[in-house]
Parts: sequence; structure tokens; C-alpha cells
Amino acid sequence: MSMLLGAILRDELGVDNADCAVFTEVLEHLHYYYVPLVLSKISRALRPGGVLILTTPNIVSLFRRLRLLLGIQPIYHYHVREYTMKEVVSLLREAGFEIVKAYYSMVNDLTFIDADPEECLRISSFKDLVRIVLKKPTKLNI
Repeated sequence: MSMLLGAILRDELGVDNADCAVFTEVLEHLHYYYVPLVLSKISRALRPGGVLILTTPNIVSLFRRLRLLLGIQPIYHYHVREYTMKEVVSLLREAGFEIVKAYYSMVNDLTFIDADPEECLRISSFKDLVRIVLKKPTKLNI
């Protein structure tokens, strides 16, 4: 991670006019002081109309809220900071990005309930999620 940050800070991305940048599961590892700079440099490296695909954990996910209610630190210990959707959208707009699509994925929450892949695909509501948790009472579920 420090090599990436060092390259970004030195303007050594080595890319200009890129069609697409993938920045997946990185944002939460950066010190929040550097996030605006990093995002603006990625924005400048993209050609007009270029696309950024960014993923980052959702600090207000069901799993993290449940951990907090149980008195457990909800943020993974290697993460510097985790963000809400509103914060990520704001950071991206400030860096010059136009938001085309922003959405939550339930993947992170589902990985902790030991559901079968077929069950995960059938989840369409909170009720379905609770049903799986009760059906498979693992240590993490309880």
C-alpha cells in the first residue's frame, strides 16, 4: 500500500488518458488526509469520459451495526477509516468525478452468515437474511 501511495504522491502513476481505473478495496487503507489527493490524481489520469470503478466497505452495513451493538469494534483492524455512501460520493465529486451509479452490495454482510451460494442469490429482503441467520446459527451469527 505504501508503494502505491508513494507513487501517487510523486505523480508516478504512469498512466494518462486511461479508459478505466479500478480502485477496489483500497480507499479504506489510506489515511483520510491523502484520500482527496489520491482521488483527484486518479481523475486526472482518466481520459474525458473515463470510468472509475471503486469499491470500499460500508461502515453502516448490517454486519457492522450488529458488531457495534455487541460491543465489538466494527472496523477491520487493518483499515484506517471506513466510509458511508454519502461520504464516498462527496469525496468523488470533490475530486471531479461525475457519479454514474452508486449502490450497496450485500456481499460483505453475507460472507459472515455461512449461507450457501444459492441461498445468497435468493436474498431479496432483510427477512430473507434473518431467515438464513436463524437457519444457520454459527458463532458469528449468534
